[in-house]
Amino acid sequence: MNTLSSKLITSFLECLEDERKCSISTRNQRLAAIHSFFRYVQSEEPSGIFYFQRIMAIPIKKVKKPLVQHLTPEAMKLLLEQPDKYTL
Repeated sequence: MNTLSSKLITSFLECLEDERKCSISTRNQRLAAIHSFFRYVQSEEPSGIFYFQRIMAIPIKKVKKPLVQHLTPEAMKLLLEQPDKYTL
């Protein structure tokens, strides 16, 4: 049971990001599969529940969302002035 420790899983996830240059989303997908596997294993092998819970406690990583660019007030005014208000 010590073979698949939380430390080993964490180093695998770090390797995915650092060495294989996988995205955080890919890392989180792999971790979700690992979590699912250990949810199943803990029901089949309750004696190792302590180890399985430690692996399932590994958190997913937050994905940084890109900053949305906003229009300046001047650009918004220019945009709103473009349509002809007197035609249908």
